[in-house]
Amino acid sequence: VADLDHDRFADRLVAVVLRLYAGMAIRTVRFWCGPTSNASLWLARLGIHHLFTPRYVNLNVDRLPFHYLHGNFMSEKFFQPFAARIRSSIHYEPALGLNVQNLVTHILATNSVAIHVRRGDYLNDQWREKLHICNDEYYKQAVKIIQSRVHNPTFYVFSNSIDDMNWVRDNYDFLPGGTVFVEPGTTDVEHFALMASCRHLIISNSTFSWWASYLSTNEDKVVVAPSPWNRDAWDMVDIYRADWALVDLTA
Repeated sequence: VADLDHDRFADRLVAVVLRLYAGMAIRTVRFWCGPTSNASLWLARLGIHHLFTPRYVNLNVDRLPFHYLHGNFMSEKFFQPFAARIRSSIHYEPALGLNVQNLVTHILATNSVAIHVRRGDYLNDQWREKLHICNDEYYKQAVKIIQSRVHNPTFYVFSNSIDDMNWVRDNYDFLPGGTVFVEPGTTDVEHFALMASCRHLIISNSTFSWWASYLSTNEDKVVVAPSPWNRDAWDMVDIYRADWALVDLTA
């Protein structure tokens, strides 16, 4: 037991040291190079693979005694050879409680389209400085894309809170009749499972949206996503799948 505790302490110490080293290196390199591909190149030489560079999937493991991967891992390239295994091993259905079974039945019986309107913390200045927040014009265009590609779609709107849902209901008058506003009184996991149960998705630039679209099992799904994903200049093109429809947030 003593040896096991010692090993755990050593592992935690190494992790802390690596985080400090990576944080210092990322800040230093970004100060000199800015958020560019050159910064990613220099960081990779230091053993730090930052955000969405191809070195995530082609690591030269013999070059350095360690590698530190930093990012959100929202790219299928990280696990594309194992995509089927991932989808089959992550079961979100048990999260769908009896209180939403009627809604689940409705979702599965229609050409359901999840619309994720991320508000909440995304309304804070710190996120507005980092992200192109999806505005009403984005959702207008996204709805039109779905209507042009999906026969008789039924839209299901998901947001952060009851207040946010009411805001969407009051302000997004372009949503067609029959749109279902999913009350966020359920748990986050249940909300996520409901989104992933939809046949098609209009996502926001969030991890929550990305994974819901990825785990949706409809082989013919239409996914509409915002572009660019954030205001930073880091290359994040790997976040998008080739079959997604993209709406330019800067237009």
